[in-house]
Amino acid sequence: MHPAADRPGPRRACERLRGARSRILEATGAVVLAAAALVAAAPSRVAAAVFFGDLHAHSALSDDASNAPDAFFLTARDVAKLDFVVLSDHDIFLTAGEWEILKTTAASFNDEGRFVAFSSIEWSQHIGHHLNVYFRGDSEEYCPLPECRRSADFYSFYGPRVVAGEAAAHVNHPASPMFTIPWNEMDDTITTSVEVWNSDSIGSHEHQFGGVIWALRAGFRLGLVGVSDDHHTDLRPPLIGTGLTGCHAAALTRADLLAALRARRCFATDGERIQLDLSLDDTPMGGERAARLGDRLTARVEVLATATPVTVVVC
Repeated sequence: MHPAADRPGPRRACERLRGARSRILEATGAVVLAAAALVAAAPSRVAAAVFFGDLHAHSALSDDASNAPDAFFLTARDVAKLDFVVLSDHDIFLTAGEWEILKTTAASFNDEGRFVAFSSIEWSQHIGHHLNVYFRGDSEEYCPLPECRRSADFYSFYGPRVVAGEAAAHVNHPASPMFTIPWNEMDDTITTSVEVWNSDSIGSHEHQFGGVIWALRAGFRLGLVGVSDDHHTDLRPPLIGTGLTGCHAAALTRADLLAALRARRCFATDGERIQLDLSLDDTPMGGERAARLGDRLTARVEVLATATPVTVVVC
């Protein structure tokens, strides 16, 4: 599916965020709940190094998609103007030779400091749900059929790479009517993020049963990512970049972006390049903060976007 030319503007970094400049939201209480009022503008604390990319899209190597891998990366870099991109072709369609083509092409386009291209796969071997994993290097193998059909196989094969800092992973389109995530099988120390926006798969994945907010309320610690899931980057306008992940990273490198994703220092938009930062007292976005019932905490949310912020919802 492709967005209409007049598609809605900025939506959902958590819920609805619009802003012309950085502003501070301050809320105090035992628990920060639904919303709080914006107060006067303060000097921006939004990190200068916020990079935007698409963590889920496909080339013709996926069989159900079109555009060659080199044309895919050219579209991501030169048309969508992304800082980074993940070519996550379906592993069930890949041959060993095609996997080598994907990795070699990603390596040839990877230009750290300018444009980061990841070798990646979409683990699609379980009919009920899909997971993405993306790598720091270009020499990785992927978990082959028929050994890798279960969630436990995915975590056993790719988990050590994530723990070693050589990869990162996330849960795909959790509220899609075509898939059902077995959340009891998910390991949020490995798949540290979840798609809250997927342009090609119903858009928002926040509210449905089994969706992102359900998972967060169930106790999963998950960063939020936005993706296009574009299968046809040869069409114009391309879908790629209409779902975005913004990452607070030290530099535009594979290693720094993977570290930000594992630390949950990234956020999602539906294609608008909103800059967002959140902290709770001195704990940054993605961290943990112990508190006792009755403790008073201060949440700070900063938004840098294209219009005056009208609503900020802290979930």
